[in-house]
Amino acid sequence: GLAGLTAARTLKDQGLKVMVLEAQPRIGGRIWTTRDWGGVVDLGATFIHGVKDNPITALANKYGIPLQHMDYDKISLYDSNGTLLSMQEVDGAKETYDELRKKFFEKRDYFNKDEDLETSYEAIWRELNLNLTAKHERMLSWHFYWEIVQDQIAQLRELSSIEYDASLAFEGQDYILEHGMDTLLQRMGEGIDILTNHAVTHIDFSDESYISVRTRLEKFSARSVICTVPLGVLQKGALKFTTPLPKWKRRAIHRLGCAATIKMGLRFNTTFWPPKEHFLGKIGQRHSRYGDGDHIEFINFDYYRQNHVLVAEMEGDFARELSYMTHEERVQVVMRELRRMFGAGTPDPIAARSAEYVTNPYIVCGFSFWPPLSSGDDNEDVRRPLQDRLFFAGEHTTADYYGNLHGAWHEGE
Repeated sequence: GLAGLTAARTLKDQGLKVMVLEAQPRIGGRIWTTRDWGGVVDLGATFIHGVKDNPITALANKYGIPLQHMDYDKISLYDSNGTLLSMQEVDGAKETYDELRKKFFEKRDYFNKDEDLETSYEAIWRELNLNLTAKHERMLSWHFYWEIVQDQIAQLRELSSIEYDASLAFEGQDYILEHGMDTLLQRMGEGIDILTNHAVTHIDFSDESYISVRTRLEKFSARSVICTVPLGVLQKGALKFTTPLPKWKRRAIHRLGCAATIKMGLRFNTTFWPPKEHFLGKIGQRHSRYGDGDHIEFINFDYYRQNHVLVAEMEGDFARELSYMTHEERVQVVMRELRRMFGAGTPDPIAARSAEYVTNPYIVCGFSFWPPLSSGDDNEDVRRPLQDRLFFAGEHTTADYYGNLHGAWHEGE
C-alpha cells in the first residue's frame, strides 16, 4: 500500500537496500484502479481530501499527474422511493443537520464522559424537541450519512463523541487523479524490488542480529522491518509474531475501530443519469435518524472519463451485508435502487466489478476510526517501534491524519 511504498521509496533514495513483500497480486493495497473497461476507474481510495498543502497533491505535481476537481455541490439526491428531491427540500434538511451539529460542538466541551456519537445527538434532538415530517427525517438521515458516515466510514453509534472530528484536515477542495490513483504508486515504485503474492505469515524478532520474515513461499531476513499491513489484519491476528507483541500494543490495536466499506463499479452502454452531476445520492429503503441504513453514494465517473461508469459506495452494516453476498447479488441490490431512481427500463450493466475490503484477508476493513474510549494515544502505541528495528506504519498509526491517503503517506515518510 501507500505507506509501504512511501517508506521503501524514502529508504531507497537514501541509498539503503529495500525489498517490499506484497500479499496481493498487485501493489496498492486499498488503492485499486481498473482499466479493464477501456478507461480509468478508481475502485479503491479515490480522493485527495483537501488539495492545499496536501502531500498527495505535491506527489502528483512531482510526477506530472493532472488533477480533476470533485464538486460536492453537484449532486442529485433521490428519495427512498426513487423520486428526485428538490434542492430546496435538501437544503432545508441540511439546515436542520447544521443546527444539530452546532449544538453538539457547543456541548462537547462540557462532556464528562465519552459515549457514542449517536447517543450524544439523540440527547440534543430531545433537547431541541424536533418534530419533523417523515420525509424531512429521511433527508436528514442522508445528511448524517453524507457528512459523517461517508467521511469516517463508520456509523455514529460506533464513533467516539469526544474524539470525533479531532484529526487534522487540509484546506481546499477534493480532487482525483486524472489517470487513476495507481499512477502515483507506479511512479513511486520504480526501481524498487517488489515481490507480489508474498503474504507475510510470521515475523520473528527474537534474534538480536536480524529479523526473520516468513511468507507462504519463502523466508527472508533483514536488520530492520517496517510492518505496514492494515489495522484489520493486525486485529485478526493473521500475521503471527513469534515473539508476542507487548500487551500495550495489542491493547491499542484492538481499541481502534475498523470500518466497513465496499465499492462497486458499473459500466453501461449509455449514460441514463444526469451527466453533469459529480455525485448521485440514493436514500435507503432502510434508514435511521442518524445515517444508518442502505444509503448509496454514486460517483459519476462518466463526467470525467466519458465511459458510462457509475461507482457505488456503501458503508457500515450495509457494506458488511453486501460483502458476504455473491457478486451477482450485490449487482442486483444496486440495480434495484437505480431502477427506483430512473425507471424499470434502466438497462443492465455490461460490466461490473466490486472492491471488497471486509472479505479480503489482506485488507479486512476500510480505514481506522476512534470508537468511544479510544484516542490518538492508541494510534501512537500502534506506531511505536519495538527494539528500534521493528517499525509499524499506515493510516492507522497517525492520530493527525488517520483514515486518509495523506495519513498513510505521512507515516511511510
